[in-house]
Amino acid sequence: MDESLVVEQAMLVDDLDADSLNKFSILATIEEEFGTALDYEKSMEAETVGDLLKLIE
Repeated sequence: MDESLVVEQAMLVDDLDADSLNKFSILATIEEEFGTALDYEKSMEAETVGDLLKLIE
């Protein structure tokens, strides 16, 4: 994936072609990197990179 596409307003599905399996992988990576547990339901509802950022703030 072109890292320049990963910006706060990027849509996970439309811009980054993330399906549910990709989203799960992204969430697992976030949890591992930040040492936190994310709310699964809220996480799966995330539509943009910015939505994911809000979950870890």
